[in-house]
Amino acid sequence: LHLMSENKEEVLEELESVKTRFEDFQPDIVILPGDIIQDENSEKDREHIGEVRNRLEELDCKIRFLGGNHDCVNLELSELEKEFQNELWGMEEVDGENFIFLDTSLPKDVPQGKVTSEQLDFLESKLQEVEDAIIFIHHPLHHHDTQGTYWWHNRPERAVCMNKKEVNDILSENPKVTAVFNGHVHYNKHVRYQG
Repeated sequence: LHLMSENKEEVLEELESVKTRFEDFQPDIVILPGDIIQDENSEKDREHIGEVRNRLEELDCKIRFLGGNHDCVNLELSELEKEFQNELWGMEEVDGENFIFLDTSLPKDVPQGKVTSEQLDFLESKLQEVEDAIIFIHHPLHHHDTQGTYWWHNRPERAVCMNKKEVNDILSENPKVTAVFNGHVHYNKHVRYQG
């Protein structure tokens, strides 16, 4: 969404339109894959996350936020969890489907996302316990062509998860993973990657 003061009315109007479409098919869960806000300052960022959350809470389903690189610029991760009203990573079963949420908003001091070693251990452990799983993450785990893209053309390393190889090593050993969904790159694409 990249909600900020400058685009607030336009983004919230579009969010209302999306909510109307969601109500038509009654989802079990709505997942926002990060960059809920465009970092301004901590006060505005909290306010904008609250506005998005309040509007989505009107839907009769679970809402899950993932942290993105813009969400954590002015807010500590503990503050994000408080504002999102959910943990930044973990697993949840929704209508028989196992959803694993990974947080790549850390660390703040690098220009791209990273999955922590604690999350890597969690992912490996959970994939041994479940029949199948769908992964949700902000930064992509697959290589993709960034030529000609507005944000990534001159900095392709920022368009993927910093330790994507470590995550993919775990995923490639587990055919239980049926799909990975990510945000961050500002375009829709379906990619088959390592099976």
